Amino acid sequence: MYKNEIGPDNAHGMILEFAGTAIDELTIPQRMILCGNAGFAGADGAILQADSRTQAWFKENVGIDVDTISSDPDAKFERVYTFDAATFVPMVTYPPEVFTSKPATELSSIKVDQCIIGTCVGGTLDDLRAAAEILNGKPVHPDVRLLISPVSQKVYVQASREGLLATLAEAGAKIIAPTCDVCLGVQGPLAPGEVGISQQTLNVPGRSGSPEADIYLASAATIAASAAAGHITAPSIA
Repeated sequence: MYKNEIGPDNAHGMILEFAGTAIDELTIPQRMILCGNAGFAGADGAILQADSRTQAWFKENVGIDVDTISSDPDAKFERVYTFDAATFVPMVTYPPEVFTSKPATELSSIKVDQCIIGTCVGGTLDDLRAAAEILNGKPVHPDVRLLISPVSQKVYVQASREGLLATLAEAGAKIIAPTCDVCLGVQGPLAPGEVGISQQTLNVPGRSGSPEADIYLASAATIAASAAAGHITAPSIA
């Protein structure tokens, strides 16, 4: 099941609020990425209710105590959408822009030349753990380049301590420093006719190299599974 209820501009001038049991289970990095995508719906921003995980994150990373707040019980919303997260499937955004997407299973005929896990919205510990689990003992396809760029130096160090980077390197991935270079095509530029699947923010032509290359966007799990298969593949571990 997949939805396109809001579209690219139907939340213009609004704030999105996410709530529900599935939201409560998200880690802080996952929540950050969810809120960071609000602009692609035309919204001015996004929020979700703070909880004990939020408090722990601020205490650990900023050294401050924060109070949790929530919407008023009688708060009024312009529109309310309800989804069953259990029915969601891995999605892939396909070229030439970010507003077109399909389930990964519908794009399995697309062969990939390069896979990127990282950039400013990817390469979190959650992402690296998922990718390492998928690629543990499973080599990257010989025709595929897999680049791994942890989102920050802190994540790089922790991923190294957990052995995630070693697992990924043993599978055939190239581990590089935290950088936006892979999104811009400074590192790992796509050649004319090549296909890349990445966690980056945009897939417009020429974003990561040649304007004649195609860029697909997906989760770390989908990218890792695709790197092993040599074509776009829905992960068995999502």
